Amino acid sequence: AKRSRLRDYIAYMENRTIRQTNETWYMFGDTVEEFWDIVMKDYQIPKLIKEEKDIDNTVRYTATIGMGGIHSGVPFHTHMHGWSEVLHGAKRWFLFPRDVVPEFDPDQSQYQWLQEVYPRYRSEIIECVIRPGEALYFPSNWYHATLNLSPYTVFISTFT
Repeated sequence: AKRSRLRDYIAYMENRTIRQTNETWYMFGDTVEEFWDIVMKDYQIPKLIKEEKDIDNTVRYTATIGMGGIHSGVPFHTHMHGWSEVLHGAKRWFLFPRDVVPEFDPDQSQYQWLQEVYPRYRSEIIECVIRPGEALYFPSNWYHATLNLSPYTVFISTFT
């Protein structure tokens, strides 16, 4: 995996505008970067969800750190429940209850979806913006998408 310096990434993201999903440089999940280890070493996972353990006494959740520039984010998807906490910047969330499947193109950026498709869903969608010190819980199998609103947003998401 190619390694980069955090300041190079931030400089790159501050100079980007609207992108297709495949052009978005969004560090999240299994992105391997040295500075993730530094942040995660000191990070304390808040007790926002009940800690459940497997038979072998292992905690069943995964915390992942992410960073994205303005207008980056992830298109609609579903998975098991979890929560996300913003450490820097602001992240807009779009959520649909599990019985609603939104129209979306996985190759279209969430920013483009907001401009082109969002007006049709204003009455059905649940949305909010979270900022540093705030966290959002999302139920399992709810379609959700995110859009970073700051020049760069740093967050930690936990999935069970």
